Amino acid sequence: MSTRQPAGLGRLAILMLAVYLLNNLFQAIAGWIMLYLRRLMDPVLRLISDADDHVSSLLVFVVLLTGCMALIQGVTALRLIHMLAFEALLVYFPFSRLMHTFMFLFSRGYTGAVYGRRGETL
Repeated sequence: MSTRQPAGLGRLAILMLAVYLLNNLFQAIAGWIMLYLRRLMDPVLRLISDADDHVSSLLVFVVLLTGCMALIQGVTALRLIHMLAFEALLVYFPFSRLMHTFMFLFSRGYTGAVYGRRGETL
């Protein structure tokens, strides 16, 4: 007895995976575009945005786009470009406002500890 699957089942799974990845890619890019357009069109956000915000946003977009394109099988150049883009983001990360994403929790804890005493000394 042979337990081989029908030949079309593997192709169907690959097609379903490709549709799923393309759908996620479209949603991620559309979300990034909407957030970036909001930054450009909202007068308050435009006023408080500087070059660091635009560079950070562009680097995240490049990593997102190259990561989704690197999923294509057999193209090692796309994976190399994605790794280089991600490494550039990692180098830029500690010197940008993206660091606030992780430092927020520590700063909230410190601020709460300092101002929570309300003049009391230990």
